[in-house]
Amino acid sequence: QNENDATYSLWLNDEDYYREQMEKSGYADSRNLCRGSIHWEKVQVCLNNPESFESGIFQSLKKMLNVRQKYPTFGRGEMTWIDFKDQNNRPAPAILAYLRNDEANRILIINNLSAKPVQVKPKALKINKTPSDLLQQTVSRDSKTDLLSIPGYGNRWILLSD
Repeated sequence: QNENDATYSLWLNDEDYYREQMEKSGYADSRNLCRGSIHWEKVQVCLNNPESFESGIFQSLKKMLNVRQKYPTFGRGEMTWIDFKDQNNRPAPAILAYLRNDEANRILIINNLSAKPVQVKPKALKINKTPSDLLQQTVSRDSKTDLLSIPGYGNRWILLSD
């Protein structure tokens, strides 16, 4: 390439910038170039405060990881998408649900992707009258209509009986 070529100059400057940032950051790859610095003391204060948003997210993720570790069904076996109907017997577009099953367990995962609570019909799935959520969350089920209530942005991981 010709060094007077604008493309060559741009490429050279990009490479120089990249190399300079690598030297500054001390990392040998580009994943760390766009990240801001993390103030670990602030992070720890937030995580130690059970009332903080950050602590809530951290504890929820930690609980999910523990459950996934306890039930290998989440990472193995079959996965079947489930279409749920709402209380008016129409498709519930805010609900993303699937069934994970292997030889040991059947687990129904229901995610409400909207901010509003949703009531859904469990279809022909064998869900106990008082379902047990693996994340130890309350599963609300109307005894008259058989509808499950999923809070806004909520999820339920229900262990199904055979």
